[in-house]
Amino acid sequence: MQHIWKSDSRIDTSTIGQHEGTGLGLSISNHLVDFNNSENGAVSKLGEGSKFWFT
Repeated sequence: MQHIWKSDSRIDTSTIGQHEGTGLGLSISNHLVDFNNSENGAVSKLGEGSKFWFT
């Protein structure tokens, strides 16, 4: 989970080339959260999905 906030981080590389996107969404969000002295986090369950939060 610690790697998801880094630029171009993808856990499942089998989908690269099949989906559009740069993998920057969570990285940019993390930088904005840091800039605003806020917090973020994520909870993930394999096979169920993930929940992300920002305050």
